[in-house]
Amino acid sequence: MNCFRNKSDEAWNATWDLMSNSMFNSAANRLYYSLFQAVYGLGIKNRRMSLGPNTRGEKSKHTQAYEIARDYETGEYHCRTLQKLKIQREFADYR
Repeated sequence: MNCFRNKSDEAWNATWDLMSNSMFNSAANRLYYSLFQAVYGLGIKNRRMSLGPNTRGEKSKHTQAYEIARDYETGEYHCRTLQKLKIQREFADYR
């Protein structure tokens, strides 16, 4: 099994635990990473992303994940949703 599925599931479950305790900033972080890890795992499985740090000149893992999300049926919608969620996660983390 892809280890990123386990990470995604763990972060997904943590999201709801955090929300039930009114820890919304942490929940936003976990929700974004749950979805990111799911797409990252798909990218690894389909050999569109690699493990480890980016090589010089390679797009960021997050940019690669957006491109993968964009390639599926309603891809533009999913890509924009993932990007919006990242903005919310960054707001929750840094402001």
